[in-house]
Amino acid sequence: MDGETQGQQWYAGLPVVETRPLTSGELAELRDRRVEARAAVRKLLVYPLVLAGLSVVAWAGDLWLVRIIIAAQVLRWIWRGVPGGIVRTYRLSRDLVRDANRGVVHVCMGLSGDLAARHPALFEANGIVGTPDNQAVEIHVLPESKMLWRRNGRYPGMFCLIPPSLTAFAPEHAQMAANFVKPLDDEGRVFCHERALSEAELSELAGYTPRFEVAEITLLVMLFATAVAGVWLAATVHPLHLGWTIAAAAGIAWRGRTLVRFIHRRFLITRDIHDGRVMIVRFRRGDDVDEQTLSPAYEVLPNSRLEWSEAGMPSRWRKILGGSQSLHFRLGRS
Repeated sequence: MDGETQGQQWYAGLPVVETRPLTSGELAELRDRRVEARAAVRKLLVYPLVLAGLSVVAWAGDLWLVRIIIAAQVLRWIWRGVPGGIVRTYRLSRDLVRDANRGVVHVCMGLSGDLAARHPALFEANGIVGTPDNQAVEIHVLPESKMLWRRNGRYPGMFCLIPPSLTAFAPEHAQMAANFVKPLDDEGRVFCHERALSEAELSELAGYTPRFEVAEITLLVMLFATAVAGVWLAATVHPLHLGWTIAAAAGIAWRGRTLVRFIHRRFLITRDIHDGRVMIVRFRRGDDVDEQTLSPAYEVLPNSRLEWSEAGMPSRWRKILGGSQSLHFRLGRS
């Protein structure tokens, strides 16, 4: 299993338990999926090519109304994320080739209640039946494309990408530290302790530090430039051009709020890395002194207040953050 010596690998909240080879029939099916992905790329490219052709005609013929319509369509196209969809679909077709060359698939097992991704492909009635939280689930994921290949032995019927997550194993001293908790209050209902994070855990935590996206920064720079240009045009050409500044300012306020939260979270996680420790919290259960027991240990990062582990297992969010928080996108299958 990939990453076995480094930690536990997860897909959609389920652990990878083994890696098996693809059968000859599955390799043939994989070639069909690759053909479908390439067809989807060509289909997505038709729209921008048509817009490009109309743009040439509109600018050559000085057709202002057509220019405005094209500009509106381009903005709508960008707003709906079509450029990103083209790139992701192209990468999928490329990675499916690598999956065919590699010829293996990751096998994940667990309970349906453990599934962290809520994509319909993981919960269709013909694949998972019975009590949702207690039904056994087995999913197979292609390692290169991260595409869901099988769910309980059946093809899911739609493209579903599940990014992997690799969590560090808990160090040997973690369980021992959980046994040395001390009462936090006079009533003795909350018990606390702390332990140092291992090097592997610190490395994992550093991977969760929010990073500045080039597309996000580019968008903010373009909005700022538009606001400045609107002011200049309003002063030199016509006051109505100030509308560009107002629209750009609204966009900056909209994205700026997200950027502030982003910077704040980055600051808190950086402090957690610098401190290099987690707080261990356990609760007293039962009111009878003779029958009091302690709850399983919860480990919490002191600055970001993110739950790190529960009862020795990685917290849910650690099982799903594998470099991308977008857990799926769909192509033309239903």
